[in-house]
Amino acid sequence: MIKGVFTMKTVVKWFGIISFMLIIGCAVVACSNPAVNNVISGFLSNSITTAAITVNAPVTGAAPSPTVDGTGNFTVGTVTWDPSQDPFQPDTVYTVSITLAADDGYTFTGLTAATINGNNATVENNTGASVSFSYQFPETSEPAVITPAVSFGGGPAEETIDWSGNPAMSIAWTTGSLTATVNTASGAWALGASFAWYVDGTQVSGQTNATFTVIARNFVPGKHYLSVDVAKNGDSYSKTLIFMITQ
Repeated sequence: MIKGVFTMKTVVKWFGIISFMLIIGCAVVACSNPAVNNVISGFLSNSITTAAITVNAPVTGAAPSPTVDGTGNFTVGTVTWDPSQDPFQPDTVYTVSITLAADDGYTFTGLTAATINGNNATVENNTGASVSFSYQFPETSEPAVITPAVSFGGGPAEETIDWSGNPAMSIAWTTGSLTATVNTASGAWALGASFAWYVDGTQVSGQTNATFTVIARNFVPGKHYLSVDVAKNGDSYSKTLIFMITQ
């Protein structure tokens, strides 16, 4: 029987062979296992540890922002709102979800903090190459309800509107109404002019006076547009305002 003699040189040799085989095995596993590959890529790329995003917070009557601001080694992808409503409605909780894609040579593997408007966001999916996170904003408030009376400017050079409310005048669906008037007082440009009224781009039949009243119950809740065309002696001008009907 021949007995092997294990010297230190032999041990080192076999240790090197076994280590090499383990490295090859790990590489094969990494190629077939995205989770392992994600970890390994973290060692080979620059890690993005924080991501701070700024977005316009929901405000009753305003349109959802389709874009966000953020600076870093990433590109902003999709921005979605839940529920998806335009404009934002009162007494509603909205959640914004944002997806970021890491730039070449960077990874989100080491991400430790993600914020939206300075608030901690919930990280939902971090693949290293991209990450998604969300934030739930507080419930929107009731819109400011104002006296529903609007006065249009008296001439082409005075296409102004005297009204308050930001960003949209609000009237209640059940009992609300909105009265708009073009200035036809003595000396006003519109004195003796003709008028055509439109709601959401559709002309209102039979409405040719300087005053028009919108009855909220005749329209669905949401954002609407009220316009008037004023014509006189071959000249004309128009003006549009936004109003919102709430339930």
